[in-house]
Amino acid sequence: MELQYFLEIIDTLDIEPLFLEYPSKFVAKNFEKYHLCQLHFASKDKPNDHRVIKIVDFEKMEGKPLREVTTVTGRNVVDLHHKMFDVKYPHLSKHIYDFSDFFDRTRYKTEYYYLYYLALFVCHGILFDNYLFNDKTEASFIAEKVLPSFNKVKELFGVAPLIVPLLSFATEQDKQWHWYDDCHYDIFMKESV
Repeated sequence: MELQYFLEIIDTLDIEPLFLEYPSKFVAKNFEKYHLCQLHFASKDKPNDHRVIKIVDFEKMEGKPLREVTTVTGRNVVDLHHKMFDVKYPHLSKHIYDFSDFFDRTRYKTEYYYLYYLALFVCHGILFDNYLFNDKTEASFIAEKVLPSFNKVKELFGVAPLIVPLLSFATEQDKQWHWYDDCHYDIFMKESV
C-alpha cells in the first residue's frame, strides 16, 4: 500500500521514480523485511481485514543475504517480489536499480556512513522516506548513522539533502502500509509456484 501511495504522489508531481535496492541480510525483527516474507493481502470487502501467508521459514533464513532467501517452495524471495511488481507495474520495472555496489564502495570511505548516499539528494533526486525517533532501535541508528551524514552533507554543500516524508508521522507505523492490495493475492498465487 505504501508503494501505491508513493506512485500516486509522483504521478501528481509528474516525476519519474527510481527504486534503489540494497538486499542486505534478512533479519525478521526488521519490520519491512519481515513483511517481505510474511505477506498480508488487504481484503476488498473489509477494510481492516486481511489474509496472511508466511512464505519463508524465518529460522532457516535468518541472517542470510536477501538475495539468498528462498520461500518454503524454493523460489528466490527477491525474484518473487520483482515478478509481482512487474505484473502489476510492468512500465516501472526499468526503474528498479540494485545500488549495492555503490553503497558498499562508499559507506565506509569516511566516518559518515550515508554521506555519498545522501549527497545524491542534494540536486539529483528527492528521497521519499521517514526517519522515526519513536522506535528505540531506529532512533539509535538515526542518531549514529543518518544525522551525522545528513549534517556533513549540509556542511559540504551548503544545503540539506532533499528528503520528503512519504507518510504522515501519525500513520507511518500503521502495519497496513506494508500490506498488499487484494489484487496482488491472485498475482502471488500465480507467481509463487
